Amino acid sequence: MRTTQRASLTLGALLVAAAFPALATATTGTCTITSVSAHILAGGPGNLDLPPITVAAGVAMPVEFDEASGSFSLSRDVWASMFGSVGAGGPTDFGPNNFLIMAPGTVRGTIDAGGNITLPGFEFTFSTDACEPPKNSYPLTTNLDSSLQLLTLGLTPVEVQGNALDFSTGSVTLFGADAIPAPCLSSALVSAMSLTCTLSPIPDRSKLPAALAMTKLVGVGKIGKPLPTEQPTKPDTGDALTLNAVLAPGGAKLDFTSPVFVRVVDGSGADLTFVEVPAGKLTPKGKAYLVNDLGGSVLLVLVGQKSSGIVSSTTGGTLRFTRTKKSVKLAARLHGLDLSGFGASSSVTIAVGPYTVTAPFTKYRARSPGHKGR
Repeated sequence: MRTTQRASLTLGALLVAAAFPALATATTGTCTITSVSAHILAGGPGNLDLPPITVAAGVAMPVEFDEASGSFSLSRDVWASMFGSVGAGGPTDFGPNNFLIMAPGTVRGTIDAGGNITLPGFEFTFSTDACEPPKNSYPLTTNLDSSLQLLTLGLTPVEVQGNALDFSTGSVTLFGADAIPAPCLSSALVSAMSLTCTLSPIPDRSKLPAALAMTKLVGVGKIGKPLPTEQPTKPDTGDALTLNAVLAPGGAKLDFTSPVFVRVVDGSGADLTFVEVPAGKLTPKGKAYLVNDLGGSVLLVLVGQKSSGIVSSTTGGTLRFTRTKKSVKLAARLHGLDLSGFGASSSVTIAVGPYTVTAPFTKYRARSPGHKGR
């Protein structure tokens, strides 16, 4: 009887391990804070890096990761227990104090072999005693991330950059940012938190999923005619950019209902094109997510619209992501752009929610006005 019970228990344990492999292989540890700060990245009084909140140094945040699946989670429970509803605070160096408040709970995300740690939907509250309640506390929902993130403040692009995990030291810097509509002392702004901590134990890089990658990036620029000096009777569609690429997700969990960005920079890193697809605007169709916007009501060209004096081209286009067994195919055609700065040295960034990948053109060619075909 005991032998039968023991065999049943063993079989049950094996079934649980098979159904939930992370439960069987997950590693628990800590990420011990060495520095945490609040920032203003755009809007309001302008860019501002507040001093580190020294009282939080040494706090060991519980983590759990699974190397095979690339899952990673971080618990806010210790922070919430230590600092409570007031949060961890420190001076701003110009009078008032600022505070970072975290409610208990665990946030789950991913880690990959590139050292990228991504924690979507990480919530915290920024508070300051410069304002009277209730305008002294601002809840933020961020993507706490060690890699590049793109977001916006109205129609202004904002870039957020952490530091990937150093597999030799365990150090990683996570950045999370969100917009605050109307703080008490200024106009709308983007507030952020940077958290540098030391991960222990350090994952085995060779066992982690690959980082998100983009290959076979081909671009074709169709250059339109110069814009007229007066408003034309028929809208001008400017220059048109066709993009094709293959995304290899690796450990990234791409969610095409999230905001999507297409960004092109020149060799110096200056923005040439910055296009936003707001959350929920890509429509599922079979294995694809797509948007078809010929009039420019969905695709928002934040940088790179072709214009001359009072005349601006009409923006719009199509964007499609198609899932295959091991990759995602990107196909886009965007019009209303100014492609005069484009060239073989340009590079493209694609952001899907918190996951971002950048690659140089494998091939780019421009077609002059009057060229037939796409």
